[in-house]
Amino acid sequence: MKTEKLKEYSIRIGLLLLAVLIISFCGSALVVAGIGGDAVLVFEQGISSVLQLEIGTGILIINVVLSILLWIINKKMIHIGTFVVALLLGPMINLIIGWGWLPIPVSLLERIVMVFVAILFLSFALAIYIYANIGYSPFEGILLTIKQKVKMRFAFIKIINDASLFIIGWLLGGTIGIGSVMTVILLGPLIDLFTHLVKKTKWLPETGPVKSI
Repeated sequence: MKTEKLKEYSIRIGLLLLAVLIISFCGSALVVAGIGGDAVLVFEQGISSVLQLEIGTGILIINVVLSILLWIINKKMIHIGTFVVALLLGPMINLIIGWGWLPIPVSLLERIVMVFVAILFLSFALAIYIYANIGYSPFEGILLTIKQKVKMRFAFIKIINDASLFIIGWLLGGTIGIGSVMTVILLGPLIDLFTHLVKKTKWLPETGPVKSI
């Protein structure tokens, strides 16, 4: 029994790390394309611009601060996935961009294609992350905690959150453009599609959320 649990947990950790790796490349692609990204990225770009930091460093600081806040207000949302996302995502994006691992698009068409491919792989990565079910990212944990406190539908909270992050990020210097529109339209449906497909693999048993630490 312990061997089966260890195997299951190892698969969850592996899927989590794979998801973070892909998300790092996709986030880097959205930054390099330069025509806007999702609400969280625009907000992170704005904060990084104000603090005059590399985008990955800004992401690291934001995630660490939100993780501490989440720990204070709702420890049940904290798990290993929270720490992995908070500590690895930003530095990996700095590494990918800094080492020039992505091609630099020149024309608008090339930028749009790069964003589309990034959204496609990002959706797949987020589906894997959801399937691994091993903790919430700092942003997710905060939103779910708000949902518990205010008793409002998560969809409404997400809309308000994304609109706020877009506005704040843009005012602080984040980039909003065609890429942002593309993420709003495509990201949700593609995540649903890939989540459905990933569940069919039966890599993991269909259980409730993994217990928090």
